[in-house]
Amino acid sequence: MKAAHPSQRCHLSSTSTHSSEVRAQVAEGGHIVQTAIAAGRCIAKRYRLIEPIGDGGMGTVWRARDQRLDIDVALKLQRGAAAGSERERLLARFADEAELSARMLSPNVVRVLDRGVDDDGAPYIAYELLTGDELGVRMGREGRLSLALCAELIVQTSRALARAHSVGVVHMDIKPENIFLCDEATERPLVKVLDFGIARLRGRESGASVRREVAGTLQYMSPEVLLHGRSPDARSDLYSLAVVAYECFTGRLPYQGTTLGEMLLEHTQTRPAPPSSLRSVKSELGVTLDAWFERALHPDPEQRFQSAKEMAEAFVMVHRPQRPSGRPGPVRSSILPSAPRSGGSDRPISSRPPRESRTVSEYHVIRDDGEGRNGPE
Repeated sequence: MKAAHPSQRCHLSSTSTHSSEVRAQVAEGGHIVQTAIAAGRCIAKRYRLIEPIGDGGMGTVWRARDQRLDIDVALKLQRGAAAGSERERLLARFADEAELSARMLSPNVVRVLDRGVDDDGAPYIAYELLTGDELGVRMGREGRLSLALCAELIVQTSRALARAHSVGVVHMDIKPENIFLCDEATERPLVKVLDFGIARLRGRESGASVRREVAGTLQYMSPEVLLHGRSPDARSDLYSLAVVAYECFTGRLPYQGTTLGEMLLEHTQTRPAPPSSLRSVKSELGVTLDAWFERALHPDPEQRFQSAKEMAEAFVMVHRPQRPSGRPGPVRSSILPSAPRSGGSDRPISSRPPRESRTVSEYHVIRDDGEGRNGPE
């Protein structure tokens, strides 16, 4: 089933709402006032709401008609849920999402088309409306993905992260729900990264004592954040991408815990099973593939790939064909071989938990970081 998908905040599930009216809370003068956002309403005298396509605690996402450009867009509207300082914090976070998303001038990042404030003071962000599948939806339908598609996901997502990291932005919530496979009239899928709702700009936080919020999705968080409370940096994003790649290729997560306690125990006492032990591949390919994942999922960020470019190039080199002269052939991720099938190895498997169960793994913790540490530049 094809779906139009906007960028959605990482703490929201991807469940669509079928009502044509969404109740919202808007703070006025320190009080909470119930308002209705209904189909047909015009936002900023430009965007005519058609139907809600995403809903969550921070905002709602609508399919809307841009009456100026005569196109449909994904319009994200903030839903005020508090007054006073809490509302100011939410407004600032929403503004940050718009600003950071707009910096991502990459074909592999969902585009921001417009942002502003409606006449009633409610902020909005207009994103391009994508048609295709979330990676999580594709995985739920197909189970393990071909090695060629895994390569495309790694290479194109790495391009998006390279762009983000080059301008000082850490995404902080790379996971299947935030990676989108666009419908394209070509054999190669176009991969786009969604949702910079909790992204962080390095250097924005400062001071001797910082009360820092670490947010993300439990199974995809890096060990340095999960175990030690360190601020995420670019290598934390790369770890999350490696978890996604492992899940795409093997059909299961590297760590199976669904609670914070279970994940802490697994991270301290076990290491992920080599992918070649979970899926049939040629022996020589298995060795290099296992080595790539061992480095990408290393608990010490100093031992991982240090940039998105390095990580993507290393994955391509795992499959890079050798010419008779011994020199490697041209790097073309689109022609990487798929893993040989053995006994229906690409069928959906039951070890992968349903996407709905992911909601129990959304993880928020406030850490009082007395030193105000930041990740490496």
